[in-house]
Amino acid sequence: MILIVASSMICGAEERVNHGIADWISFAANLEASRHDTQFFEPHHDANVGSWDSRLEIWLPPYREAGAYGPYIRFSGIKANKPDAWENVFLAAPGCGFQIFPFSFKSLKGEDQSFRFLGPLRLYGEYNRQDYWGEENSWRPRFQKKAGADYWLDWHGNDYRYSWWAEIWGGIWWQSANEYDGHYNTSFGALNVRTGLRVPSAERLSWFTPYLVMDSTSSSKHTSYWENRFQLGGGLRIVPDLAKKEAALTRCFIFVENIRTCSYYHTQGPSSIPRTDHRFGIGATIGSWFYQP
Repeated sequence: MILIVASSMICGAEERVNHGIADWISFAANLEASRHDTQFFEPHHDANVGSWDSRLEIWLPPYREAGAYGPYIRFSGIKANKPDAWENVFLAAPGCGFQIFPFSFKSLKGEDQSFRFLGPLRLYGEYNRQDYWGEENSWRPRFQKKAGADYWLDWHGNDYRYSWWAEIWGGIWWQSANEYDGHYNTSFGALNVRTGLRVPSAERLSWFTPYLVMDSTSSSKHTSYWENRFQLGGGLRIVPDLAKKEAALTRCFIFVENIRTCSYYHTQGPSSIPRTDHRFGIGATIGSWFYQP
């Protein structure tokens, strides 16, 4: 359940001549609470899951008006009502890193906004302290190094003026550890796309939007079938209109969806592993975690 800002302000703000605290420090978070049927783990896993990923960010001169880069502190975790370690962990408790949005700089933006859709691209490196809860998990790795690039785009997700919306998350990264190996040293690539339709500017009818899901993940560990698969699905969202609201809440929805594993890229998953997962829940974003062009 994944982790990013571009060069906009946390509350979408005004141009400033004198730089105040909001120009050089911000907070962004991505939150979700949901119910999962299988988690692609076991039949009738029936897990209630809460996950969060957040960053307290410091922006160095010339600040985000002309370029977005700087250090950050990360807080992230997942908690479920099931005892499995991978569902009950502080993934960053905390972590620290450095990030740069290369296409946020004025010299690359251009007058015609040619690079607008490259704005969400983020390069980063971070070091996370991990904490798997419970004495039985005391042997698990406590630290993780991670570096790579990611891309988070929200295109009209909570804007009733448009009939089409999309969310895109993609990433390429390397990480040193997972929940059972402190020297996992694995590279990953992932792409997740959700796109849907709504009746625009139709009051309550615009709340409801059906959508499609495509999810693909791949890792250099070809025997880890859960890291190498292609999935498709669909769902329905109920969303409020946030287009005209100047608030910290920039993304919000209630959802129900069903996703199916269509194929594995390398090693096939065991026949006992469910191919589908039905889920419902609520999601929200605070600040500029998703880039909104």
